[in-house]
Amino acid sequence: MKGATRSLMKFCGLAVGFALSAAAAAASQPDYVLVQTYETSFIQAGSSSGSASGRTALTERVIAQSADGTEIDYSIPQDPADARGSAIWMYPARVLIGPNGDKRVLNAQELDARVDEWLASADWTRDACSRWLFTWTAVQIRCDPAAVIEVIEANDMRPGTIAEGVLLDIPGYGISAYLREAGMRGNRRLFIAEAELDSDWARRKGAEVAVAVAEMNGETLAFEDALIAEAEVETSGTIRIEFEVDDAGLVWGRTSEVEELVIKPSQTDELRRMRSTVTRFTYDDWASMQETPL
Repeated sequence: MKGATRSLMKFCGLAVGFALSAAAAAASQPDYVLVQTYETSFIQAGSSSGSASGRTALTERVIAQSADGTEIDYSIPQDPADARGSAIWMYPARVLIGPNGDKRVLNAQELDARVDEWLASADWTRDACSRWLFTWTAVQIRCDPAAVIEVIEANDMRPGTIAEGVLLDIPGYGISAYLREAGMRGNRRLFIAEAELDSDWARRKGAEVAVAVAEMNGETLAFEDALIAEAEVETSGTIRIEFEVDDAGLVWGRTSEVEELVIKPSQTDELRRMRSTVTRFTYDDWASMQETPL
């Protein structure tokens, strides 16, 4: 029990979110800092409500550009010694982003080696990978270098070509939507994509959540059984994404808004909302702001 408690304490903290700090993690100064703020809320009809918010940040340094795409070093804007959770092994990460927005980790072997060191420091083996823990929030133990891509796509500031009529893949939702130009915001062009949520995707996500909750409660629930239970759930909703783009095609701002209505038999209907804003700063501008909270 003592060893398990020590391991849990080592894992506690920020798994994929990091405190903002002026110290750069990369050996040379990054080009940009991507700051994400998010707010989530839910309302149950005639019952209860709740909300949460937070902030994360990643540094972005362009290493090289070629016909194959842009090679970027991602890290965290804090002393690496202060990293917690998965951030200990995830960064720095080198990622190749193709012209169409496809992403591939280039230093996967290095990340794998860091995963083994991280697991050993917590007295874990690879058997712990993908397990769920509950600290002050639900946290999944991630060991796959591909998890880095999920974090980067949560920011989604290099999605590929941003232009009128381009079909945009929306990471994490299993859907696509066409972009339309909607004027200017300041000195940058504004593009918007809107789509309805996919009900089958929502049921699969609901089943994944049910399996994770069961695991954290010390129970076992097969995904197939959870998916059968979710078949009775009705989910509808929309997602809206805005991009602020400069004349060179670089995204400087991204806002996504999701509204989801969940109706379960014999249970209270629930309305969920999520808003996420990602802002690109030059590293120098970001560093100069640290005396004043972002």
